Amino acid sequence: MVLIIIIAAILLVYLITIILFKNGLKKVFIPTLTDAINIKVSIVISAKNEERNLENLIKALDEQEYPKEFFEVIIVDDNSKDATLAKTKSLISEKHNFTVISNTNPDLPPKKGALALGIENANNDFILITDADCTPLPGWINTFVSKFRDGYDFIFGIAPFNEQNSSDINSFACFDNLRSTLLTFSASGLGMPFSASARSFGFKKDSFNRIGGYKNTFQTLGGDDDLLLQAAIKNNLSIGTVTDRQAFVYSNSPFTFKEFIAQKKRHIKTSHYYLLKNKLLVGYWHTINLLCFISILLVPFSIYFLALFATKMIADFYTIKNRQSDLAYNFYDYEIPLFQFLYELLVVFHFINSFTTLKRWR
Repeated sequence: MVLIIIIAAILLVYLITIILFKNGLKKVFIPTLTDAINIKVSIVISAKNEERNLENLIKALDEQEYPKEFFEVIIVDDNSKDATLAKTKSLISEKHNFTVISNTNPDLPPKKGALALGIENANNDFILITDADCTPLPGWINTFVSKFRDGYDFIFGIAPFNEQNSSDINSFACFDNLRSTLLTFSASGLGMPFSASARSFGFKKDSFNRIGGYKNTFQTLGGDDDLLLQAAIKNNLSIGTVTDRQAFVYSNSPFTFKEFIAQKKRHIKTSHYYLLKNKLLVGYWHTINLLCFISILLVPFSIYFLALFATKMIADFYTIKNRQSDLAYNFYDYEIPLFQFLYELLVVFHFINSFTTLKRWR
């Protein structure tokens, strides 16, 4: 009888959690109202050994549905060993709102040092950042500007992976991206933002300087997104989200399982520096989900444990089925339980792996 009560209590807590996070998603997945009032924006990109990716990025930024006189693009060559600098100069030679500068100081931290240099040289009060291997859709700037006009200090958007990019890990990486994005945005909808993607991120320059810029994030290789957001939360700055499809920023997923593991390691390692309340939030979410997931192993002791496992798998299936279109994904029905099973197993692995040594940014 006691065991049944415990199982019922865990099930109740899980269902309440799912309902809360579902409501959080409803609050953020609403269209952004845009208008014709323009503000000047600076887009800053750190590029290290990105000569192969720059053409797509520059083309996407040049095709933004936003007046060119109202935005500038600053590409910072971050001590590249390839032809990134020369390629950038060639590609932007006739684009008057594009400029390239070089970060030649090897003592500055990789990526964040280059971004800080670009922001310092920005002429405008509103900053957008993305990565050099990304492709922002045409409505990216316009949608973020609309959010800035609502008064937000920091804003983050959705950054899906391209599907069908001939990668062995592509489909699962897309699934992982979907799960992570849904968690991030549902938490934000509940007033508890904790993570953002540097592929689609924006802030007021004044707000960035007010929290000390990146200086409090130099202890980690990553963190140009998450830890900057953590600093904004700590300083009670307002944080908004952009979920409109016309503002998506696409990039390719890792091409191998090894690259995928390395990417997740960087992300999870950054979470070690989260504020305590955010650590508790993420820890609670994964704990309640893992309890329900591993309950299948306890079925030999009591058939009632099957209720926990079945409820979780059904809830996961319908969440993915109903929400995958929000990120323009489309998984086969058989992939959802398969990927969900692998996803839960890897949650534990990623956490343990995050405590091992991390290599420098390439």
